[in-house]
Amino acid sequence: MTKLPFYEKVGYAMGDAAANLVWRGALAYLAVFYTDTFGLTAAAAAMLFLVVRLSDGISNHYLTGNILILYRSFLLSISLIYVTVIWI
Repeated sequence: MTKLPFYEKVGYAMGDAAANLVWRGALAYLAVFYTDTFGLTAAAAAMLFLVVRLSDGISNHYLTGNILILYRSFLLSISLIYVTVIWI
């Protein structure tokens, strides 16, 4: 296994940072929506987020297999677009 070049590490980092910014914003909006508009309690909304996240992590582990190798190249190529959109 060879060591990753610096530009690939930066690409992974930018893609991860952009994805975290986008998904954390969506999660914050959903929390407000579930509690204020939908009428759930904060504890029920937090439990919903926990159950969904755990089930997603378990299902991704068993369903993806070797698809993650292809997904890495996608992240590297799209990370600059994510960062540009978030920066604007």
